[in-house]
Amino acid sequence: TAHSLSSSCSSMRFIPIGLLRFLWGCDGLASSSMGITRHLQYLQTAAVMQVAKSSLAAAASSSKMELPPSAQFVVSRNGVKLPWHRINYRCEGGEYPSSGGGNSDSDTPMSAATLLQVLSRGAYTTCRTIDHGRRVYLFDFHVNRIDDSTQRIFVDDLDRSHAEAWSRDSIRDCVRSTIRYYRETYYQDEAGSADFRIVLLATLEENPLSRRGESKEGVLYCHVGELSKRSDTEHIRVLIQGRGRENAEAKDSKWILDRKRLITPESASYEEIILLDENGELLEGTQTNFYVVRDEALITADEGILLGSVRDSVLRVCRSHNVNVELRPPTMDDLKHASGVFISSTSRLVMPVHNVVLGDLIQGDSDASGECARCYHYRNCRITERIKEWVLRDVETH
Repeated sequence: TAHSLSSSCSSMRFIPIGLLRFLWGCDGLASSSMGITRHLQYLQTAAVMQVAKSSLAAAASSSKMELPPSAQFVVSRNGVKLPWHRINYRCEGGEYPSSGGGNSDSDTPMSAATLLQVLSRGAYTTCRTIDHGRRVYLFDFHVNRIDDSTQRIFVDDLDRSHAEAWSRDSIRDCVRSTIRYYRETYYQDEAGSADFRIVLLATLEENPLSRRGESKEGVLYCHVGELSKRSDTEHIRVLIQGRGRENAEAKDSKWILDRKRLITPESASYEEIILLDENGELLEGTQTNFYVVRDEALITADEGILLGSVRDSVLRVCRSHNVNVELRPPTMDDLKHASGVFISSTSRLVMPVHNVVLGDLIQGDSDASGECARCYHYRNCRITERIKEWVLRDVETH
């Protein structure tokens, strides 16, 4: 179920465990808490700069990172807001990761995709709020994803102290704080009626403050921006191109870099790129789950993909409305005879697809003239439209 964000946030920020024990033993903590907090913020943001420096130039080279001048994002580290100029500093060659350029004092925000390339590799998840920013949709789903993915990515490098930064309570408080920072930064008051797109990254970073000889600490980053509103009249095209990801079960930030190889001047004009398995069957998109409607049945892969939270909703509403579901990768034959195609994700929910374009890896069927079909077209599909409505209502109640 969704987790409420309406309760007030604790004023205590998350800080390294060893230092926290030391501070709790200080008689003067209460009277000097403001100074300590400022010092901790400085140390934490300095750590971000050190971690990011080596990878910023590579991140800057992607055209997908350019942001409109009006882009509004906030990021926090362990619940403490990070000023953008701490990340948006000059790297080697004078490159910048966002379209704003400028100097080391620039406060130009970064998109979540850019930030994930700049920071250390880790487990990430993308969630959304509902009820005008008051609740996180399927909050526990994302907590469990972080837990499962960190264990898959870091394997033997984890201990209990790392996991404390990624506990359910830590994630909840970090999200609450970061949404509050966003409202304080961009709204005249803290009310607002928008819903938010939230990207969480759980990673390990060097811990210079450790008193127990630990070399790394668990860190939780939270990136928040408003959910964009999409028109229902948009004509949506997707491109079939590229192979499925390695270790698809883990939400690994390394995938943000891996998927860049699929981005070409041609593919950049499509809503999504659909990935294939070794048998030429259709798995998922680079950021979405993929579905085909054929003969009144819904077909979607169940293995070799990342199981999204909105996919949970799609399958749930299909069960409750007696829509037949086939959990297998759709084939090219399914695509040829489909009555509808759609994708799903946190920000899109259910998005009907109007054109599926075949990339170089796919040989289309020949038509009467001997020409190979390179694109399939779909009109409004009754089942797709119903699933879209059902999911919207389902999301609002979970």
